[in-house]
Amino acid sequence: MRCFDVVQRAQIWEIANAHRGSITTVYADQNYILTGGEDGAVRVWSRNAHKLLTQFNGKIPHYLTEFRLKKRHSRIVP
Repeated sequence: MRCFDVVQRAQIWEIANAHRGSITTVYADQNYILTGGEDGAVRVWSRNAHKLLTQFNGKIPHYLTEFRLKKRHSRIVP
């Protein structure tokens, strides 16, 4: 997973091997980045520290292309 500055056209940071295979969907807010991948995993990353916080394995269909975080219920909604 890579983050770019679109104005400067430069890479800001990278997390190598964020998923096994391609990342198929990304959600981000001011605190978190959620990624879903071909590997069926959803991973929750700290947006500031770029560290993996938690993951859900094998529960998400490989064709997932969008999700959002419902903050009131602390659930991921595919």
